[in-house]
Amino acid sequence: GVLNQPGSPNVNNINGDPQYNIYNGYFNAGYDLGGGVELYSSGSYSHRNADSYENYRVPTKIKGVTSTGVTYYPLPTGFNPTETLAEDDFAFTGGIKGSMDTFTWDLSSTYGQDADKIYTNNSANAQLFPVLAAVSATPIIPQRDFYDGQFKSTEWTTNADFTQTFELGMATPLTFGFGAEYRKNTYSIEAGEPSSYYGAGAQSFTGYDPSNAGEHSRHDYSGYVEFDAHPIKDLDVQLAGRYSKYSDFGESTVGKLTTRYDFNPMIAIRGTIATGFRAPTLAEEYYSGTNVSPSSAAVQLPANSPSALIAGFKPLKPEKSKNYSIGFVAHPIERMQITFDAYQIDIEDRIQTTGFLYGSIVSGGVNNVISQAVLDSISAHGNTLDGGISYAGINVFTNAVDTRTKGAELTVTYSTDFGEYGHVDWTGGFNYNETKVTKQNPLPAQDFSAKPAIITQNSLLSSSALTGLTTATPKYKLVAGGYWTLGDWSVNLREAIYGKSSTLVSTANIFTNLEIPSAAITDLTVAYKITPALKVEGGANNLFDKRPPNVPYLSSIGRPANGSNVYDAPMTSSPYGINGGYYYARVTLTF
Repeated sequence: GVLNQPGSPNVNNINGDPQYNIYNGYFNAGYDLGGGVELYSSGSYSHRNADSYENYRVPTKIKGVTSTGVTYYPLPTGFNPTETLAEDDFAFTGGIKGSMDTFTWDLSSTYGQDADKIYTNNSANAQLFPVLAAVSATPIIPQRDFYDGQFKSTEWTTNADFTQTFELGMATPLTFGFGAEYRKNTYSIEAGEPSSYYGAGAQSFTGYDPSNAGEHSRHDYSGYVEFDAHPIKDLDVQLAGRYSKYSDFGESTVGKLTTRYDFNPMIAIRGTIATGFRAPTLAEEYYSGTNVSPSSAAVQLPANSPSALIAGFKPLKPEKSKNYSIGFVAHPIERMQITFDAYQIDIEDRIQTTGFLYGSIVSGGVNNVISQAVLDSISAHGNTLDGGISYAGINVFTNAVDTRTKGAELTVTYSTDFGEYGHVDWTGGFNYNETKVTKQNPLPAQDFSAKPAIITQNSLLSSSALTGLTTATPKYKLVAGGYWTLGDWSVNLREAIYGKSSTLVSTANIFTNLEIPSAAITDLTVAYKITPALKVEGGANNLFDKRPPNVPYLSSIGRPANGSNVYDAPMTSSPYGINGGYYYARVTLTF
């Protein structure tokens, strides 16, 4: 059957970008009421349709037996399911602002909503179809397209902001700012049609069932104050503090101190100390869904749910952070500016989705229970898993780790005038940063107390998941460019050099380090102004079509090292993407 599938033997199309169409509209308006008072409003609307391939299914995946006892396979060449998105996003802001002498004020309110309808198309339900086939004397065709449900987020924010300057005998007047904010968030999941989640659900992506569905909300009030002063001529000091009270997390206070001292017009130093607070998003707290491949099933349990509690997980806590930076700004020669900053960011109780936590795995024809607690949590959540899978488990958003990021960033700009040969603006930048996990919270003890030797799972985040925090992005990036102009012509050349990066992957308990070597990516744009209002340009992103290496094939297990079902697939963690060169032409009309 596979040989008759279009494109055989290359029948699995899961790798690559989704196909999408997007439509955007915006407006921005204002009206002067006089006396320093202005009404203003802005808004946007966006609609997007997107389709993405899932893993190919073989012909025997969907099987039926008629009421007369005839066995048949209704999809004799197999099928390539797609996951489809229909998204509507809009936001609207209205406000009024004004000023009186040294006092300014701004009152505004913004409402936004994002709704995403999800569909699984060109698929079939392997548990539902046999039930329907058994009551028909003749072969029937399975349902192919399914509505999986919808998730929707809204945010309503109202702000009041004020500033006042005071003459206190310092080098410049003191600027005092203060304000308040009210914010309400909602997040909901709507169940799909019953056939999308019956049994193990539609192949490749199971519809959201009533156990996933629900609506959740939270609100918070906050107020802030900030001061900006020059106690002496060349010293600027900024101090700010913010207090928030959340309906679900209680109170939080954060602050920030920033200073800058100009020794002379050529050099200044600056530094910042700040604390931060991030409440979990409602999606992190309550999103749930089931994703299945031909050989596995992964259930995303809502972090704040009874089913996650059965697996040993507690409700999410907020993230807290401390930030430090110090640097300088320099103008060593005319037309040159140099900035340098070194920084450290400490995040406590960082929210991550766990690595795949096994409930069971099939080995040697035997279904081994890795964690009964995980299997119980899946059952409590209301999931029925496909009997043909090799392994099943869960993912949960959780306060997994504390991290420390250290880094430095250098930028240089310089302009050169070549007279009749044109003008060039040169830019250069270098960033180095390194993230380390300073603490990992323990795996719930009851999950894996009796695990068999077939698999080793002793930590909340697997070694593979940890590399997503520490090595999946390059430690350094160097950017250099030149923008040349001469009359109506312009050329923009940019070179980005990425340091090496790597991720650890595993399949069948075999670990492989996927390393992406250092790479240079060239972008080029050439433009010409035909008239002051009409410009044509052509260019390329990734001019020389650089692509990351492919995932290696492990002959010992007959699969790619990451356990995927696609051979010779590129390493998708590449910092410069997997698509290679992008070439374009553009016409711009200004009126």
